[in-house]
Amino acid sequence: MNASHTKHKNKQDPLRFGVLALALAIAAPAFAHPAQQDQNQDQEQAPHRKDTRADREAAARQQRQQGQQQQAQQHEAQNREAQHEAQQAQQREAQQAAREGQQHAAQERAAQAHAAQERAQDQQRERADAMRRDADAARARQQADAQQRVAEQRAAEQRRDARQQAEDQRSDAQRRAMDQRSVAQRRAMDPRSDAQRRAMDQRSDAQQQAADARHDAQLRRQDAMRDAQGQAADARRDAQQRARDQQQDAARHQDELRERQARDRDRVSDAERQRRIQEQQARLADYRRQIARMGDDERREAAELQQQRRMQAWRYQQAYWAGQREMQEAWAARNYSYANDPYYGAPVSYRYWRGGQDYEVNSYAADLLQRAVRYGYDQGVRAGEADRMDGWRDSYRDNFAWQDATYGYNGYYVAPDEYSYYFRQGFSRGYEDGYGSDYRYGRYDNGSYNILASILQAILNLQPLG
Repeated sequence: MNASHTKHKNKQDPLRFGVLALALAIAAPAFAHPAQQDQNQDQEQAPHRKDTRADREAAARQQRQQGQQQQAQQHEAQNREAQHEAQQAQQREAQQAAREGQQHAAQERAAQAHAAQERAQDQQRERADAMRRDADAARARQQADAQQRVAEQRAAEQRRDARQQAEDQRSDAQRRAMDQRSVAQRRAMDPRSDAQRRAMDQRSDAQQQAADARHDAQLRRQDAMRDAQGQAADARRDAQQRARDQQQDAARHQDELRERQARDRDRVSDAERQRRIQEQQARLADYRRQIARMGDDERREAAELQQQRRMQAWRYQQAYWAGQREMQEAWAARNYSYANDPYYGAPVSYRYWRGGQDYEVNSYAADLLQRAVRYGYDQGVRAGEADRMDGWRDSYRDNFAWQDATYGYNGYYVAPDEYSYYFRQGFSRGYEDGYGSDYRYGRYDNGSYNILASILQAILNLQPLG
């Protein structure tokens, strides 16, 4: 069956191929015409297609340009945003730096304030230490001065006791001499009673010796009592006496001023009063310049005395300048007025001579010149005793107090050289008494050395006018 079938199939294939070829031949023109039409249509539409392509390319280029512009804008926006962020970052960094700088400045200011506070505290402690050292030095000086005054008082009392004892011995010797002369006279008158007189003389001598022994013992007891009592009281009495003397001098001076002011007011012309005021102002200016140099002089002299190991002279020098400063402070504290000072209206009332020339002064100037001699004598005695106790040579002209010669001077009423001249007159005599311990020109009384009135008059020789 299959073989017949294959044969039949092979017979039909040429037929199929023929029919197919006939169909293709018939259909070929029909297919060829549309292709031609499409070609013709393509030729007609070719320019249009070219325009469309150019448009598309232009559109594409435009799109690309727009894209590029958009990219550029985006890039620019990104740049601006980056710049903005950078600026913000810079601002934040600047603000942070400013805050850190402010904190650092605040810390520095706090550190500086702390350092300044510490320096102030250190300075305050240094000032407190300096004040304590000055106070200790002042107390030491006061103690040294008190000890010096006690020693001086004791030495003065010992000298006074020695003089009294010498006078007693001279009196005893005189009495014995008188007794001996009386005995000799009685013997000459009555030779028969020699034995009786000798017995009486022996009894008298024994009684006198016993009296002398009792007197000596009493003097020794008195010396011991004075030493025991004086050691505690001398320093206080000396300081109190100085204060009382200054108060009394000030009170007496005020009383005298009031009395003289009431008595002497309007006794000189206004022109003379004005001349005196102008002279006083110039004199005071010179004195204040001199005071400004005193501190350097004091330090130089103190160093020199310490170098020479003259401790008594150094203590005296310290007391000298301390007294000078106290008086200057008291004078500076006055409520002084030229209009209320009677000196400028008081008439001249005394005359004195110096250097072959006579001078006329009123009572206020005369009092100041007398005070210069008294201060000079007192300071001279103290300076002489100090040099003697130090074993120094006798030379008052080399002493700083004689060279300064302004102790007790306040710049008023007389010229500085006039005051210094009479201060030195008293100083030289006081120094001689203090160094030699013989006191020919003055005496010791209540903590101070006073020149004799006769010596004062001989030095100054004030003569009242009228």
